[in-house]
This record gives sequence, structure tokens and C-alpha cells, in this order.
Amino acid sequence: MVIICNIKEKFLKNLIYIFTAFIFLTSALPAQMQSDTDPKTITVLKPVNGDAWERDIAHTIEWRITGEMDDRVKIRLFNHDGSVRIMRITDNTANNGSFRCPPDIFTDVRGGLYTIKVRTLNNIVTGLSERFWIGTPPTVNRTVDVAGDLHDNSPSKELSTLGSNNRTLRNVSLKISAPSIKIIFPKENHIYRPGSFPFTFRIEWQKTGIGVQDNNVKILLHNLTNKQIFTVLSGSTSNDGLYTHKFSNPGPRSGSYKISIKTLDGKISVKSKVFTIKNLKKKIIKERK
Repeated sequence: MVIICNIKEKFLKNLIYIFTAFIFLTSALPAQMQSDTDPKTITVLKPVNGDAWERDIAHTIEWRITGEMDDRVKIRLFNHDGSVRIMRITDNTANNGSFRCPPDIFTDVRGGLYTIKVRTLNNIVTGLSERFWIGTPPTVNRTVDVAGDLHDNSPSKELSTLGSNNRTLRNVSLKISAPSIKIIFPKENHIYRPGSFPFTFRIEWQKTGIGVQDNNVKILLHNLTNKQIFTVLSGSTSNDGLYTHKFSNPGPRSGSYKISIKTLDGKISVKSKVFTIKNLKKKIIKERK
């Protein structure tokens, strides 16, 4: 009995020692353990899915952080799924949840779907935004009637976007516009003040409607004062939504103008709203006869 009591006493003492050591260790390193177990995340709050950011306007990127992390971040513009970097927005800014982009930062970015990445400078924590538009997004008008059958002429690829949670919509009719082009820039009443030559003239457009368009377009500049075509800016350029033209001296005179864009197959022809060119520095050119 004496031997058994001694064994029990030693066992209890050892158990107390182990328990005391455990309490000491866990109380001595709580901060370290907390930092190792807390999740570190960056959640981009703006832009959100469906946002359309116009060019030449200041936009604010917003995010929320959890956990301890680097107090500086870098911000990049990526393609629609975050796999290809498009441009650097900033290389170093405070990780305080907000960054205001300069108004002209997206001027030369083509219209389309993009994402924003916010990443700590040590590359440990990254946040990816939802998809958003730069420029004007295309629109498709849809009318849904839940009675009856599906129209035979409704494109299946469009119908699939109307359902959710594997539910089937019946008698779905789509109001689909024919292929066309919408000129986004120059905008109505925009005023160009080149001042000196050469100056860069930017034309921006967007494909609209459903269907295939010619891959190339012709771009013309119309002088509304004498109702003539001032110049052919491009006899053939890619139908990708962006074209820049450099005017040398003498350029277009001050006055009202329109841009026209035509597909090379002749199926689409559109004109812009009226805009103005004001040459602040005029040079008189005398023709010798």
C-alpha cells in the first residue's frame, strides 16, 4: 500500500508540473499565437460588379482589411478575371482602405470588363475586386413573360443568362437590337483647344447590338461649316473601339465638326454628336499663285 501511495503521489506531482508549464507557456505567448491564427484578408469594396467607370473622371478604390499586415499596398488594374495585368495604378500607398485615382489614369484604357487588385508591398495579402466596366457597358433589353412557351427564335446563349438556381423561364422573348456602333468620344459639345501642332485627336466607340461586325472601320471628320468632309482620319483601322490621330499644321480650322465611323463592308455607318475645335494659335498660310 505504501508503494502504491508513493506512485500516486509522484504521478500527481508530475501532472501538476505539466499543467503549470502549459499554463505558463500559453500565457507567455498569446500575442504571437494570435497573430499566427488570425486570418489576414483584403476585401475590395469598390468597384463592385456592374459599376461603370467613365474615363477622365476621378474614381475611388475602397477596401477592408482583417488581421495584422503590411501598412502599405500597391494597386493594379487587371483584366476581367485577374489573370493579366493591364496597368499600374499606384506602386505605394497607405493601407488605409481608400485610394483616389487621378482623373486621367484610365484615359487610354479601352472599354471593357476589368478587375482591381490591392496587394501588400510584401506580396503576402491580396484582394481582388468584382468585375466592373471602364467606359460604357453594352446593353441588351430583355422582356420576360412567365406564361406560355419559349420563342423558337430566341438565342439560347442569351436565354441561359436569364435563369438562376436551375429554374427554367418560360415564354422568354428578347428585344435584341441589330449590330451597330455608338461613338463615345468626342462627346456632344466637347471643345478641343489644341493651341499648337501637332495635337492628338482621340476617337472612341463601342460595338452595340447582337451579331457580327466587320473587323475594320473607316473614320471621317466632317466640317459642319461648309458641310464637307475635312479629312479621312483613317481609311482602315481595327474595329476595336479606339483610334488616335495626330494633326500637323495646318490642322482643322475653328468650327463645328462631327465624326463618322463606317464599317468597310458598308453595313454600319454612324455619326457623332456635334463638337467644337478652337485653335487658339492661328497661323496664316499664304498661297503663292
